[in-house]
Amino acid sequence: MERLLLMLEPGENRRLLEALLAPRYEVLLGTDAAALQQAFDLLLLDGVSLKRLRAEVEARRAAEAPLLLPVLLLTTRQEVGLATAHLWQTVDEVVLLPVEKIELLAGLEVCLRARRLSREQEQLRLALADSEARYRQLVENPLVGAWEADLEGRYVFVSRRLAEMAGYTPEEVLGMSMLDRIAPEQRPWLAARLQQRRAGQLPPDVVEAELVRKDGSRFTALVAPATLYDSQGRVKGFIGLKLDISERKQLEQELARRVQELEALNRQLAAANADLETYARSIAHDLRAPLRAIQAFAAVLRDEYGAVLDATGQDYAQRIVAAAERLDTLIADLLAWSRLGTAALVPEPVALAEVVDEAQRLLAAEIAARQAEIAVALPLPRVRAHRATLLQVVLNLLSNAIKFVAPGVRPQVRLWAEARQGRVRLWVADNGIGIAPEAQERIFGVFERLHGIEAYPGTGMGLAIVRRAMERLGGAVGVESAPGEGSRFWIELPQAEEPEA
Repeated sequence: MERLLLMLEPGENRRLLEALLAPRYEVLLGTDAAALQQAFDLLLLDGVSLKRLRAEVEARRAAEAPLLLPVLLLTTRQEVGLATAHLWQTVDEVVLLPVEKIELLAGLEVCLRARRLSREQEQLRLALADSEARYRQLVENPLVGAWEADLEGRYVFVSRRLAEMAGYTPEEVLGMSMLDRIAPEQRPWLAARLQQRRAGQLPPDVVEAELVRKDGSRFTALVAPATLYDSQGRVKGFIGLKLDISERKQLEQELARRVQELEALNRQLAAANADLETYARSIAHDLRAPLRAIQAFAAVLRDEYGAVLDATGQDYAQRIVAAAERLDTLIADLLAWSRLGTAALVPEPVALAEVVDEAQRLLAAEIAARQAEIAVALPLPRVRAHRATLLQVVLNLLSNAIKFVAPGVRPQVRLWAEARQGRVRLWVADNGIGIAPEAQERIFGVFERLHGIEAYPGTGMGLAIVRRAMERLGGAVGVESAPGEGSRFWIELPQAEEPEA
């Protein structure tokens, strides 16, 4: 509801006017300058109030600008001179008393409508100012260039950024044809697109174009053109935005070149690895044939001619047999490690409990010989792995746990599993001699041994096989240990879904 401020001398006229207006408007009453500080849409005053408060009324109207704050003067014919003096400066409308109600209400509505129109005009002005500000921000964007062209494809407007992309000033670009600024080999393509746009056959889109700078050099840009229509819906030209992507294209080309180099290096590395694997298998095969001969002849020498050999000769024969056996084991481990690098290992759900149980059966003789205690915390979950490879891993870890204990100590090994966010970690803990922190990474290397073969026999390949196997299975391996406090080895693999009961 619109608010009217009545500044009339108290009396019958003010009472009647208030009674007339109250049903239609929110009526405020006032007699001094303080009343002018209220929010209202129309001021009605008489000649006495105008003479006394003319300066304050003009100040209040000025404070409301650019909105119109209408003032209606109620006066008599005797005071019409006052109205003439201040009309259009302080007063917008004059109503001579006495007046008919309908005439007064019509005068009020005219003033209020002028107030509404001024408010709408101000809103339009602010909206236009916002629109112009957005337009300026778009056109003067330091990254993207803006342009407009006529039906012939000649520039009628370009932003400074668009001109700078090609090394021109905006004034130099105006009037140029779009066909002149594109690479010669792309001109037929652009001419066809312009024809399609003139026919209204192309929607707004984004294309990549090769453009020519003022100095003749080229750059690549993303262009987002659109068709411009007049008020009758007829095509009158084209507008668009342009972004220089030369740096990005250079980076893409450099990245593609690096990818090609890496692919070539990967191919070379794969070929070298294949050659190395073939060489390792060949060497192992070639070594095993004479090695078996050495083993056989040494065994014959020890068993059939032991009686004619003195103690030293028998010792030598036994050393030959033992050395040959160690070399055979080493070659077998080397072949196992090599095969892990090339074998196709297809993961499938594997029951971890079954693998651990089978590993214990295969090591039964060693477990019994060392009187080892093996404790397995059930249940053990299922994992995704290659069963034979996982069995080799568990065998190696169990064998080490039994082997690496101090003299006179009975091996005690514990196995348990933990679920960890879609993965399973299997722990193998022992009461062995432990591993120093600085050696806990090195022990997973090929042929790495921390102790002499006399104290703890082996080839130094067991944990290397474990690491390579886990890498091939998409898992991980690690150890927690301290000298004299035993070790806790762990392997981690993706968890498999349990079968439905």
